[in-house]
Amino acid sequence: MPTIAELEQRLEDGEDNLDPRQRIDIMNQLAAAWRNQDIQQAIEWGERAHQQVTKQQPFYTAGLAESLRQLSICYVMTSKYDQALAFALEALELFSDLPDQEKQASVLTIIGNVYQGLGHFTEALSYHLKSLKIKEELSDQRGQAVSLVNIGNAYHELKDYQQALQCYEEGLIRYREINYQQGIAAILSNIGSTHFSMGNNEQARQAYHQSLEIYRDHKNQIGESATLNNLGNVYEHLNQLNEAQQVYAKALTIKRQIGDRHGESVSLEGLGRVYTRQRQYDLAQTHLEQAREIAEAIKSKARLSRIQNDLATLFYEQGNYHHAFDALKASYQQERDILNDESDRRAKNLQLAYQVEKAQKEAEIYRLRNVELAQLNEQLQEALKTAEIQRNRAEQANEFKGELIDIVAHDLRNPLQTILGYIQLTLRHTDPDTNIAKYQQRAQESAQRMIMLVQKLMNASLIESGKFKLEPESVDFYQLVSDQIDHYQAIAKRKHQTIHFTGHPPCWVYGDPIWLREIVGNLLSNAIKYSPFQKSIWVELVTSNGLARFQVKDEGLGLTEDDKHRLFGKFQRLSAKPTGEESSIGLGLFIVKQLVRMHGGAIQAKSSGQYQGSTFTIEFPLLDPPKPLT
Repeated sequence: MPTIAELEQRLEDGEDNLDPRQRIDIMNQLAAAWRNQDIQQAIEWGERAHQQVTKQQPFYTAGLAESLRQLSICYVMTSKYDQALAFALEALELFSDLPDQEKQASVLTIIGNVYQGLGHFTEALSYHLKSLKIKEELSDQRGQAVSLVNIGNAYHELKDYQQALQCYEEGLIRYREINYQQGIAAILSNIGSTHFSMGNNEQARQAYHQSLEIYRDHKNQIGESATLNNLGNVYEHLNQLNEAQQVYAKALTIKRQIGDRHGESVSLEGLGRVYTRQRQYDLAQTHLEQAREIAEAIKSKARLSRIQNDLATLFYEQGNYHHAFDALKASYQQERDILNDESDRRAKNLQLAYQVEKAQKEAEIYRLRNVELAQLNEQLQEALKTAEIQRNRAEQANEFKGELIDIVAHDLRNPLQTILGYIQLTLRHTDPDTNIAKYQQRAQESAQRMIMLVQKLMNASLIESGKFKLEPESVDFYQLVSDQIDHYQAIAKRKHQTIHFTGHPPCWVYGDPIWLREIVGNLLSNAIKYSPFQKSIWVELVTSNGLARFQVKDEGLGLTEDDKHRLFGKFQRLSAKPTGEESSIGLGLFIVKQLVRMHGGAIQAKSSGQYQGSTFTIEFPLLDPPKPLT
């Protein structure tokens, strides 16, 4: 690849002798060459190439397509996703006509990166998979590895860690076949991060060590220091504090040598946390304050929030509660600023995504209108297009509503968690017999109720979006129900209610234990919520005909005929009202029904009428109990 100086000299020397197409090709090469040094220079060269190609006769399609590709890459790098996507889509069409499969694959990757930047990981995944398919047809081993990493990253963001690991492993095979060591090191680091997210600390440690060895062999200090910081985090979680201290210190030395201020702050913070746990409080404070100074200098709100939180922990360990509270307050302020920035970014991305989808659909409609249709079918086709547009608008509106719900719920949950943390911190230092403690207790209960309601809102939105995934396994359903009843007995006692449970183990089902608890908890919570004081609730778990039948019967307010028709809908307010001023937004039974259906089960509700109690019954397919290990 020629240097920038060589390309610019070639352009200058050939002012009169170069073919116009050769000039355009050199401009596109300059755009590519400048990208990692000066992005604005890269954009200027891409625009010059784009302007030149429009003046050429005959039209130079390959030059235009390449200028659009270069500009789309630059706009992704500067987060101008609407412009990036517009250029990429046009380039994709031109490369498809040429045809140039290698460049098609490249543009598909760019579009995937646009959607990744917008936070639309499912769409990103779709384009990265299309790019991978072309690279496989071309037997492009390195290109396949890059696509597999991109696909793995999308799965990681979607929290589908097993799929992410599978993609990284396949990418690793490709890089090893062509012996591309830097790529191998990068993928091993990704594998380590995925295992860490899954809580597999030992596997993460091994992957990071392998990555570290390669980076050191190739004298890649950037990769080495970043991996050392990741490794320090793993050692912290393994409670191997001396090892964590050593790798953070090595990372700090390298970060300072290469002038990576952000990485230096990460290393200092890691050392501060380790020293706090080792009760070397002076050293901990020195390192954390140095980390904070750097974070302030580079204006990293996320780093500041984490460091202030670490300082709060340090001060609390020392018994300095006043300073701990001040540090926690500063952390909350930074977190609030981050949430505001994130809300602005997500709202902007939503708007951009909507504009992009709208532009694509308008372009499709325009193309359809220019297709020569048979006269007899013209009216029918127009009617079909109109119906399709209306359906798309309805889908867009529904998707936009879901995104808004996600934003609102996300922006509510984190401040509520912080408020709850403040209340719990102050409760520790308040006389429990005072009125202040009573007010704090009420505030704590209110915050907990709000967090629960927000979580239900997020669960409902996730399920409805189609992005929801179960992680099923063999579950001892009898034990799960028993544990949930133990938890809700305490809540029932507040209303002087009694829960009676009958059931006989074993009772094994195949499902996601987290969401099975959500199902059982919702039904128990509703029985308590809508039953008067001093009443009984009967819970039964029996097995029959290959089914596990779970039943909750109460002496509550019952269901009217109108209630039965609307029972499992979203945001439904029924005739019955909570008997103890509990909160409800009408989502619990909607979530329960969707989760039961996703587990292959069935649910029904019975009631003889208003004020005559209700009975909810769920049936799941039974699973043979696991065989004991021999």
